[in-house]
Amino acid sequence: MGDTGSSTADRMLAVLDVFSLERPAWSIEDIARRLGYTDSSTYRYVRSLLKCGLLTRVPGGQYVLGAKIIELDSLIRLSDPVTLAARDVLERLSQETNCHTLLSSIHGAHVVNVLHVP
Repeated sequence: MGDTGSSTADRMLAVLDVFSLERPAWSIEDIARRLGYTDSSTYRYVRSLLKCGLLTRVPGGQYVLGAKIIELDSLIRLSDPVTLAARDVLERLSQETNCHTLLSSIHGAHVVNVLHVP
């Protein structure tokens, strides 16, 4: 069974972590197996994620990341104070060095490039 020490919200949000470039579509059963959840709990979590737009159902009983994620990505790119403050600096550095510049953030075991200036 999944991590019994985590909250319902934690378990529901963990569903989003199964999606990757290598595997962008999942069935309820596969998500449940991967996370060690029951099918019924997984269905409830997926239903909540569908309702808020974080997941979308596609043909074949599969689920993929939803449009709400794109909306949130756009919002953070346009409003994050660190990104806004770094934009001018990266543009100047890019012009001075004739190199691409990146603003990156560490999230868990991942490095995410949040701003790229060619």
